[in-house]
Amino acid sequence: MNFFKLNEIAKSVQILGSQKRALQNGAHKALRDYAQKLTLQGANLNVIPGGDNYPWFIWEYQKQLIAQEFRKELLLPNLRDENLSMAIYSDYGGESHDSKYLTYSFLICAWNQTGHFHKAMQQTREKFKLNDPFKEISFKDFRYGPISRSLDNYLANLGNCVNGLLLTVVIEKSIGSIFGDQTKSTQQLLQKTLEDSGLGSWKPEVAEKIVRIVHFPAYLVALLSRPGQNVFWMTDNDSIAPTKAQHLKVLELFGNSLGHYCKHELGTIGGGVPFKEKDPRHLDLLSATDVVAGSVEHYFTRHHGNASEPLIREEANKVLRWLTGQGIALKKHNMIIRKEGAGIVSGSLSFNLKEKDPKAIFVPIVV
Repeated sequence: MNFFKLNEIAKSVQILGSQKRALQNGAHKALRDYAQKLTLQGANLNVIPGGDNYPWFIWEYQKQLIAQEFRKELLLPNLRDENLSMAIYSDYGGESHDSKYLTYSFLICAWNQTGHFHKAMQQTREKFKLNDPFKEISFKDFRYGPISRSLDNYLANLGNCVNGLLLTVVIEKSIGSIFGDQTKSTQQLLQKTLEDSGLGSWKPEVAEKIVRIVHFPAYLVALLSRPGQNVFWMTDNDSIAPTKAQHLKVLELFGNSLGHYCKHELGTIGGGVPFKEKDPRHLDLLSATDVVAGSVEHYFTRHHGNASEPLIREEANKVLRWLTGQGIALKKHNMIIRKEGAGIVSGSLSFNLKEKDPKAIFVPIVV
């Protein structure tokens, strides 16, 4: 497997004009064309067959996509055209002791088409004074004034400028393992399997987390890529990447998983964690998974066993409102895995507004 540093990939290129320019010209057709160009047509959704060779929850996610396609509701990003490298960013929520749910958020996007987003974020960072000192947009810093005030702009930049898919998976924390019996023994088996395969020595609960995480981006790459594309994955600094050596083991497992899902050859496979020198080109994309994972966990933990309308932070509420609709560029999917009786069930997850947003712009897409 070949690895490359994220700062060595090709320079980004800009595609089409901004939503603002299209609206100013009264050219709604240009906006529709822009959205249409970024939407994948004729995707083969049968990436994997049913059976024991793939985790049941990936098979369930595929069935959800097929059901949405049948209802003419499925939107997937076109990451194949005018794009050499696919970028994946991931972050996770629910690690605190009082959390009732774990959240895993993945952003997969066309790296060579992120130039417009970076330019928009330069303006946002200057407007809200996020560069001196440099501040990473994160859920834990929602109460920091400049970040709170910049959130609307940031979410709009993501939705309008990032050609990609944001998948968030919610898993009830009381589920011991989603790979077998909900006991410690299943996690211990995963731990032993990784160690026996030369993929590192991990605590049982971390082994479970690693194996949960790698399957989702591997499936998305198989679904959305074309032959020869490069793939790189940046994960946040946490228990799955505490050292460089252990992070390389996780990347090796990810590469093995890509080979299991992809029926076509890819280009260079690489990965990284956030650099010591702050790089907004990557951190502003990684932040999308941070704020979504944190906000969704925040909501579900407070909803757990409480009233139908739990009290949540206003900033988290903004993120949840943003999740109710698809962006001009960015598509959003959500999945939940929870307990039901003695078993585990899964389903697609949607957030809906109580009342329609009068400022929303409807852009029809032909799929």
